[in-house]
Amino acid sequence: MGIVLYISTKNIYFVGYLSKNKINNNLNMNKPYSFSIDQMNGIVEDTYAKIINECENLKKNTNCPNEQVLALLSVIASNYANTTEKNEN
Repeated sequence: MGIVLYISTKNIYFVGYLSKNKINNNLNMNKPYSFSIDQMNGIVEDTYAKIINECENLKKNTNCPNEQVLALLSVIASNYANTTEKNEN
């Protein structure tokens, strides 16, 4: 099974918006959350390592610059961000 990446004009605009305004300034978190020590040393650490590995594979296989990886990660992050200004401007 492959991954199909579709980046619309809206997503490109949102990536530009995030890069100018920093994701953490726009997040609206309802309640604080912290991973447990076991999670940090388990699934969180594993997930981080896998993401880094896949980004390195992407760069190796496509010769893309870091900025392209950052743009892709920003689009992915936008799927998980609850922003208050997402539809403004």
